[in-house]
Amino acid sequence: LIITFLSVFAYASGEINNRVSSQNSQIYLNNASDEQIRVLITPKYPERSVKQEAMLQISKIRIKEDYGKSFSAIVSQKEYENLKKNSGIEKIEVIPTRKLFLQDSVPLINATLAWSLQANGFNLTGIGETVCIIDTGVNYSHLDLGGCFGDNNFSSTCKIVGGWNTLQNNNNILDTNGHGTHVSGIVAANGSINGVAPGAKIIMMMAYNSTTGLFYDDDLKEAIDWCVNNASVFNISVISMSLGGGSYSSNCDYQDDPLNITNSINLAVAKNISVVVATGNDNSFTYIASPACMSNVTPVSATNKNDTIALYANTNSLVRLLAPGGDNSGVAVREINSTWKTGLYNSISGTSMATPHVAGAILLINQYLRQLGQTKTPLEIEILLNNTGKIIQDFGYSELNFSRINIYAAIFNLTRYPPLVTLLSPVNNKFTLNNVTNFSCSSSGLNLTNITFY
Repeated sequence: LIITFLSVFAYASGEINNRVSSQNSQIYLNNASDEQIRVLITPKYPERSVKQEAMLQISKIRIKEDYGKSFSAIVSQKEYENLKKNSGIEKIEVIPTRKLFLQDSVPLINATLAWSLQANGFNLTGIGETVCIIDTGVNYSHLDLGGCFGDNNFSSTCKIVGGWNTLQNNNNILDTNGHGTHVSGIVAANGSINGVAPGAKIIMMMAYNSTTGLFYDDDLKEAIDWCVNNASVFNISVISMSLGGGSYSSNCDYQDDPLNITNSINLAVAKNISVVVATGNDNSFTYIASPACMSNVTPVSATNKNDTIALYANTNSLVRLLAPGGDNSGVAVREINSTWKTGLYNSISGTSMATPHVAGAILLINQYLRQLGQTKTPLEIEILLNNTGKIIQDFGYSELNFSRINIYAAIFNLTRYPPLVTLLSPVNNKFTLNNVTNFSCSSSGLNLTNITFY
């Protein structure tokens, strides 16, 4: 039994009539007895007349598919009960649904393979990296999110190391909506389910106005600026925003905006902080939402489990990266399962879910680069993910090519650089008369096969 609810996250750009929803998260709940059920019916006898008679009993309900011996249909609860008693029907089954769980989407982008790689003795799980998420808050008591709040203490061992509420101007970042907790789990959950970068920490910027259901520019600017100003303290390398609004077919940098959201984003990128933004869920192949359309952000659209572009996802020529966002088309429901505000889990879909997959990928890449003593700009990282991902062709609509991220391939692409080898002992230029000398060294490279000492 499926009910669809719409949760709207709109990005307000100053004009009320521009508050277009582009972050629609669809939640599917079961056991609603007054709603319709999708069933598979198998008549008891092979004669066509018996099958037709069974069909007539549900003539007011749309027949989905005819499979020869069986057929699928959508019936009410009452009709379902009557059909179970029909002597002419051998079997009637409720058609099951399928979900694209976080347990499926993380391996799909090869994050789990990347976790087995090491740099300077540390597995690439996001250790030492922090993401700044601007959303509806977070349930930091969730065990998969560490179970505690670090209260902006950079030395805290809590996964949710800090955050700020831009509406109340305090550190009350508790999530009453669920969306922010779900996004946080996709990035960095570590427990019963694992996010893309389970070793990373999270800063939550609660900028969601629960009264209006909107994000306002002044709150967004304050949140972005907070992340930038505290980046060195918490080692923030990614800002993730699963929100947006409006319809833009080309670059939408604001030139004369008094709030200057564009400038705040540019300052973040200038500090090598990637700003990852959802493109929206209007099923458009000509426009995406703002701020995903701004020139210095990394816009992210969504794929389903079959590695095709999700039906709801906005894409255009500004978009280069795709990631799993789940889907809700057809018989099977395939969504992203992640942490929820109640302390349990929930499955929803949208470009909101694709965006934190990319944020987690960038955390892993930055951890590896940091161990190499290297850095890359947000644009260089976006190009790296684009060049190493799986090509997804959109033949049916825009005829553009996009790249579904492949984290393992992206990180391994970096190994074309010579690995850094450090001699630990004995110290360099030491002379000895010993017949046997033990050498100890470390390497940050992934493709090292042998070392020769002179």
